Amino acid sequence: MVAYAAVTPFEQFYSRYPRKEAKRDAEKAWRQVQGDRHAEAILAALEWQVPLLLQRERQYRKLPATWLRGGCWEDENPAHEAQAKAQIDAAADAEYKAMRARVIAEQEASWRARG
Repeated sequence: MVAYAAVTPFEQFYSRYPRKEAKRDAEKAWRQVQGDRHAEAILAALEWQVPLLLQRERQYRKLPATWLRGGCWEDENPAHEAQAKAQIDAAADAEYKAMRARVIAEQEASWRARG
């Protein structure tokens, strides 16, 4: 019977990261940032960051160790930023429309009172 080793969180990270260089340094960085402790957040960040990384030319993609040491898994997701901005814009638009409706109602009441 052959025993298979479980895939470690680091191996999951490294297999998904688009630049496969300096694996030993990446493992060292993983330990330095306590990657096992942050594995869930790291792997979740890769889900939205890998497509962005793949848009860059290869030489401009960070090495995996640099990405880890830089805490890039904590970066803000631009999709969340855009969603938050849209919510703020919608709330501001609703507030403006409500204010405008109040002003119009006050003007109409004023005109009726005069006339």
